Amino acid sequence: VSLKNVDFDLERYPGDSSSNFGYVIARLSKGNGTPTKYKTDVFFKEIGIENLHFKWNDQNTATVSYGGIDWNHVDVKRFDGKFSSLKIDGNDVSANVKNMSLNETCGFRISQMVGLARYTPRNIEINDLDLITPNSRVRNYIRLDYANTDSMTDFVNNVLMKTDFADSKVSFKDLKYFTSELKDKTEDVNIVRLKATGKVNDLHVSEIIASYGKFSILKGRADMQGLPDFDKTFFAAR
Repeated sequence: VSLKNVDFDLERYPGDSSSNFGYVIARLSKGNGTPTKYKTDVFFKEIGIENLHFKWNDQNTATVSYGGIDWNHVDVKRFDGKFSSLKIDGNDVSANVKNMSLNETCGFRISQMVGLARYTPRNIEINDLDLITPNSRVRNYIRLDYANTDSMTDFVNNVLMKTDFADSKVSFKDLKYFTSELKDKTEDVNIVRLKATGKVNDLHVSEIIASYGKFSILKGRADMQGLPDFDKTFFAAR
């Protein structure tokens, strides 16, 4: 399957519990717009997407005030990708991402991403990850758990992470799109290895070998409370 020059608009109108696409899925499942217990499963052996414009607009929520990703009002101006074994199982989506890039209207950009990805309404998980942005490169594994997609608007306090990064570089120039507290930061963190669980503001690191700035080197295990504000973060090294 190949898709080219497609506009895909998702809307949740005031007072509705589901998006316009949710009503389409419900109608395909039963023949009317009423949600049912039945699922609509779709499987693609191979799919290519070129120049997709994707929008998600929840009219029940206000827009965020800072210039980062607004998870309830997403506008991906261009999305390109090649996927295999893409499966849509009800609300869950999984795929082998062979190549993917996107450009969100806030300025956040993924130049290239590969990996074995799975999305559900409660988590995102990517194995064999290799993600490249103009400023960062993240390799190996990440999982994000959240109560619902609304939780992503306060990523620092609401999203539980599990990471196993190797040979990576993370720039605050990219992280600023996820939290307003990093909007003035430009430093890089060079990671040899990072295994961690927890939320950004309460992170438990079981293994870290990394450098930050010109002189800071981190190695060992640690608990960190207070991130992303480094000046007020409490480090308990072990």
